Amino acid sequence: MLFQAHRGVSTEYPENTMVAYRAAVAQGYDIIEMDVKFTSDDVCVMFHDSTINRTASVAGDPVRVDSITWEKAQQLDVGAWKDAEFAGEKIPTLRETLAYVKEVGIDCKLDNVWETFPEYRQDIFLAICGEAGLGERLG
Repeated sequence: MLFQAHRGVSTEYPENTMVAYRAAVAQGYDIIEMDVKFTSDDVCVMFHDSTINRTASVAGDPVRVDSITWEKAQQLDVGAWKDAEFAGEKIPTLRETLAYVKEVGIDCKLDNVWETFPEYRQDIFLAICGEAGLGERLG
């Protein structure tokens, strides 16, 4: 039996963040399930929702992840919504996340939403996985 940390340890930590992924490793999970999205300037980031409103505590009209630049994404706080102790937590990139999982030797499961991306974004996604040495089973 394998135990999977959904979006990292999202029951206790802000989902799809490095702190949630580190917690999964510390708590002994076998696999981390994670989600990917793209910013408007084609940076592949770890994020579940199609909009930033819920986890970045943005009020008002929905703001799509793919409508903001990476620079804007890095200004968002995606930790405080979970608890004040996580205030300042940032959205990680796929590259950063894959480097971490490779470094610590934990398996990851990337949600298959990537298959719905336009072909050029699928190519970016697969290239990043390949650069990390983790995409042998994809494509």
